[in-house]
Amino acid sequence: KDIDEALKRSEEGLEEQVRWQREQLHKEAEACKAQLLLAVDSQVKHRELLMSQEYNERLLLLQRVARQQQADLDQRVRALELEYQHRKNHEDFLQQAYDLQRESRVIQARLSAEWDAVWKNQAAQVPSTPL
Repeated sequence: KDIDEALKRSEEGLEEQVRWQREQLHKEAEACKAQLLLAVDSQVKHRELLMSQEYNERLLLLQRVARQQQADLDQRVRALELEYQHRKNHEDFLQQAYDLQRESRVIQARLSAEWDAVWKNQAAQVPSTPL
């Protein structure tokens, strides 16, 4: 009987030792998991920070390019407006010159007709002298 009891105590001790080793193994595994999760979280946060910085740099570049394009467009618009105004002024000038020339021809034609009438009238009033 002593041997059976000693065997039983030894089995119980061995079971207790295995249970304790399993608990320690699980505790170590949980601690390792926690460390790995912290490391992964840290890497994720670091990569997020890098991504955020890259995003901000790209955004600034896009904004700078957009501002430059807008400035270029504004300058082109001003140049086109000046060109349009110049052409319009030139066209207005040509139209005025044409109008003046046309008016001058009308006046010249009227004066010529009036002179012709005056000369005819004077010629009709002068008696003809026989030769």
